[in-house]
Amino acid sequence: MIFVNPSAATAPAPFNTMARSKSSGTCCNLVMALLTLWSMVSLIVIVVWATSPHMKGLAQCNVAQQSLTEKMEGAKVVWEKEKQALLESIRLSQENQTTLQQEMEVVTERLRENSVSLSLSFQENAMLHANEIALRNAIFLHRETQINMSLDLSLQRDHFEWLQFNFTQAVHQSHSCSASCDASNSQAVAAMSQMKACASSKHYMMTQMERRGCQINGLSSRGF
Repeated sequence: MIFVNPSAATAPAPFNTMARSKSSGTCCNLVMALLTLWSMVSLIVIVVWATSPHMKGLAQCNVAQQSLTEKMEGAKVVWEKEKQALLESIRLSQENQTTLQQEMEVVTERLRENSVSLSLSFQENAMLHANEIALRNAIFLHRETQINMSLDLSLQRDHFEWLQFNFTQAVHQSHSCSASCDASNSQAVAAMSQMKACASSKHYMMTQMERRGCQINGLSSRGF
């Protein structure tokens, strides 16, 4: 006979529950088949013994029948115990299968969440890659702009130096013109002063000449 220990199936491992449930079902079917076969063989033996031409006496048949009856009763008791044990094992297997199903649902949910998270990570990585490309393009454009601004600044610096040179030349020319103007003004003032001196000398000469002319005229009239 095959005995099943119910305590051995009370705490199956989470990842071996399905295998144990299959083995429990197979064991249950095997035990049921063996019990059925043993019962049929016992009945055949009884029938053959009862109909055999070489059967023993009635007392021996009764003893044999009593023994067989006792064995049948014992077999029934054993079979009932094994049946209860198998039913208990099946119940535990079903509970384990339910627990495993729940764990599988939890794992499936976690896988779904991980898949969603992974998809979001892929999208975020794609966005980061796009932002990185945009940033590199912006840096390249900024460098190009900086180079162009440096060139413009260099050109503006050259233009400013040229304007500063022209301004310096204009200032020098202005100073020269101012000096020339001052010299011209000085010469004009000197010329005016000289003209005034000449006019004064002329006036003095004319006055002297007029005086002398008057004296000459007086002397000539006295002679006549």
